[in-house]
Amino acid sequence: MPSLKELQTAFSDAVYDSEYSPLSEMIKDRVLDNSDRIKIYQDNVLVTLHNTLENCYPSVCNLVDEQFFKYAVNEYIKENKPKSGNLDDYGDNFAEFLSNMKELKDFPYIEDVAKLEWALHSSYFAADNDPIDRVGVSKIAPEELENVKFELHPSSNLISSDYPINKIWEISQEGYEGDINFDINAGGVDILVIRPEYKISTVILERGEYPFLKSLVNGSTLGQAFEQACSDNEEFDIGNALQKFILNGTFVRFYF
Repeated sequence: MPSLKELQTAFSDAVYDSEYSPLSEMIKDRVLDNSDRIKIYQDNVLVTLHNTLENCYPSVCNLVDEQFFKYAVNEYIKENKPKSGNLDDYGDNFAEFLSNMKELKDFPYIEDVAKLEWALHSSYFAADNDPIDRVGVSKIAPEELENVKFELHPSSNLISSDYPINKIWEISQEGYEGDINFDINAGGVDILVIRPEYKISTVILERGEYPFLKSLVNGSTLGQAFEQACSDNEEFDIGNALQKFILNGTFVRFYF
């Protein structure tokens, strides 16, 4: 007789893999065939997870069409069981999964659109935080500025793409009626997704701002972040950047 743990593991495997059969031999027959009984749970789980991903990635679904999206989701679920009881956490690596699908090799921008949609999703559910102490920032001595570090808002997400994914995302929205003619190879875009209060903002970053913020996220000092920004843009204005990201709620704390 299998142990409770073995039975639970077999049940979980059977729910996520329709070709898994050993569980049928572990449970007693009833009015319904064991495979039909397991399928009830399979259908409920698959429908729930499919709806979760479709709600999180509506633009991706529209771009690849609903039938292929359903196929991709089914394949994703086989390899990625939920790790949390909160379904809002499910699908964090869906973009990476799509990038490895051979059927999408001619559509490399799909991965980045998925990253943008996950950023919007995770930003919405991120923790709130009080804005940075602007008075305190203004009192930092000039000679100490290069050693200060800034913490970004918990809802901050940075995305860098070789494609105009902001435009692709906009066009793929349900009910979009604007111009759909644009050059997909016209150039990339750097984006900051943030929700400092109640509304998510998608900020298109200027040259140098992405490496600047990315460096701060990684724990660099302001001086180090400035060097990274200048490697991308020799004319990077750190004064304007600080003012911009303090005023729009990107920074929530400074420390040494």
